[in-house]
Amino acid sequence: MNQLKKPVIVAFTIITCLFSFSSCKKDSNNNSVDTDDPASADPTLTLVWSDEFNGSTIDTTKWNFEVNGDGGGNGEAQYYTARSTNAAIKDGKLVITARKENYSGKSYTSARLTTQNKAAYTYGRVEARIQLPTGRGMWPAFWMLSAKTPLEWPHDGEIDIMEAVGYRPDTTFSNIHCTAVGYGDLLPVPDYGRTYHVYATDWTADSLKFYVDDRLIVSYANAHLADATAAYNQWPFNHNFFMILNVAVGGAWGGINGIDDTIFPQAMSVDWVRVYQRK
Repeated sequence: MNQLKKPVIVAFTIITCLFSFSSCKKDSNNNSVDTDDPASADPTLTLVWSDEFNGSTIDTTKWNFEVNGDGGGNGEAQYYTARSTNAAIKDGKLVITARKENYSGKSYTSARLTTQNKAAYTYGRVEARIQLPTGRGMWPAFWMLSAKTPLEWPHDGEIDIMEAVGYRPDTTFSNIHCTAVGYGDLLPVPDYGRTYHVYATDWTADSLKFYVDDRLIVSYANAHLADATAAYNQWPFNHNFFMILNVAVGGAWGGINGIDDTIFPQAMSVDWVRVYQRK
């Protein structure tokens, strides 16, 4: 999910934790094990940032709303708003809703939230538990961009932890983008619109590994080239990146087979977002 994105297509239980009749969610001050989150049981990881969406409103100390109708640089059809009809906290979840409506010259609305200038990290395990929207024309994503200013894309890198396109209703994608390569893979996730899955990247100085429910999808290795310029062209993933959650409508990838106007509204529901780092 990038500026001027081109799709990368390559050879690509729920256990409810009950306590006082509420789901067991953790925050940055609680190191309890969450049975939905394999990383929470890893003794080598420390939780350094999270949003559990337990409040009544979106925490704007953690998230920014992008408000624009520029199509995300991908020719997308939506206008991103900061309205509660497009992004809100409901039942302990962040719900981003794409709607079919005329708004500021666009025929659809949705939301895109970022942690730019509020939370950015180098290395760690970055993950979110998400139930995805479905239907032709949907293009939800959980991804990261370089925190460098000014950003040079794709030179400074992009990490796509999860993307899905509605015309492939049984598949999620994980990709990276940099000057030298666009690289990724896919995984069949036939129930992504009916239940939650944990989408994650394990990011070190040596590699980026992508997972769905702790199942490895693909790994991209740092070649550790001696030539600094060549090394950065292939591995610009050595500095801070910030997180992005959005639901796009149509666009260069999501809209390849058009948009089905009978499916709206469609929502992406996010149970939590967490960042761990190695001890």
